[in-house]
Amino acid sequence: MLSALGSIAVGFLLGIAVEDIFAILPGLIVLVPPLMSIRGAIGGAFSARLSTALHLGTVKPQVRNNTSNFKKSFLAAILLTAILPIWIGGLAYLVAFFFAPEVLTWNALLGFILIAELSGLLSGFLQALVTIFLSIVTYRRGLDPDVTVSPILYTTGDLIGVISLVFVTALLMNAGLLP
Repeated sequence: MLSALGSIAVGFLLGIAVEDIFAILPGLIVLVPPLMSIRGAIGGAFSARLSTALHLGTVKPQVRNNTSNFKKSFLAAILLTAILPIWIGGLAYLVAFFFAPEVLTWNALLGFILIAELSGLLSGFLQALVTIFLSIVTYRRGLDPDVTVSPILYTTGDLIGVISLVFVTALLMNAGLLP
């Protein structure tokens, strides 16, 4: 039920943003599905690793003074979050260019990559924090993080991802960095 309501909220927010922000860079909407997909994949993998490590005792149910396993998992999630959006921005531009070559320029390519990278980093970092918090809290309360964290994570990940995309696009537009 909460997941469905969250999905409706994300769709509503995206609908508002399409009218205002995505009209500036035609084809920018192409970024949304792949960015949401990697957000879910990276967040899901990080959540699963963290849950398993909590059960095995290789990660402590705390944020500070944690194990090297915790730090490596967090770093891996952040590195993937930093690398993949660059590719997604370039590929999304190519798809958009295929449908509207007369509108999209080389500056638009840089805009796509910059928007994908910055929104990916922002949403990835925020989602990693949410994942850590939810995993530790549910584990401490005797609940299974594998069962409880994933459904919450996918909805919050979509919401964080769309808000980050809209925020970064608006920020870059106001700074005059988008064509």
